[in-house]
Amino acid sequence: MFSKGTAPKSGPDNVPSIISQATHIVGDITTDGEVQIDGKVEGNIRCHSLVIADTGEVSGKITSETVTIHGVLTGTVHGKSVHLASTARMVGDITHETLTIDAGAHMKGQCIPVEPTVDGKKEGVVALSEVRASLPAPHKPKEAAEG
Repeated sequence: MFSKGTAPKSGPDNVPSIISQATHIVGDITTDGEVQIDGKVEGNIRCHSLVIADTGEVSGKITSETVTIHGVLTGTVHGKSVHLASTARMVGDITHETLTIDAGAHMKGQCIPVEPTVDGKKEGVVALSEVRASLPAPHKPKEAAEG
């Protein structure tokens, strides 16, 4: 029935973890998969994809590739793609690569865009050492003749 030493794999093919409307969690949630919050969570959430439903309430720091907020969030978001639906109510800062805010959403805080990354480097940003290497050698002025 259960194979010894194997754990279920999380990922896009698996069912999301759902915190039901009648559930109140105090503590952090960490998973590689998707989380849907219909109830209330007081704690930090780290996952691949997060959906806070219309009835969902979260107080804490969110770190996720994609975040969709329909309910209430008090805290910060660090996500690649963040979407505030028309029913969203948020107080806190959002650090994002892409951000969508629907008409009717309420948000109090800062929106902090970051450049998309490619292989650990910010796209369109050149390292200072690369700039220095491409510049000609500095010109040294000749000493003025003393007379």
